[in-house]
Amino acid sequence: MPTETRRCAECDRLKAERREAMERGDVSRVTDCIVLMGRHLREAHS
Repeated sequence: MPTETRRCAECDRLKAERREAMERGDVSRVTDCIVLMGRHLREAHS
């Protein structure tokens, strides 16, 4: 993930969801969030 990317509400939501999934040990959801963040960054911030 680029270090200098514009942030938006969706970025923040996905980041929080990934963090919560990590805390729960939900590896599948963590992976989903990573994929969704990559897609979001390409579509919304490219």
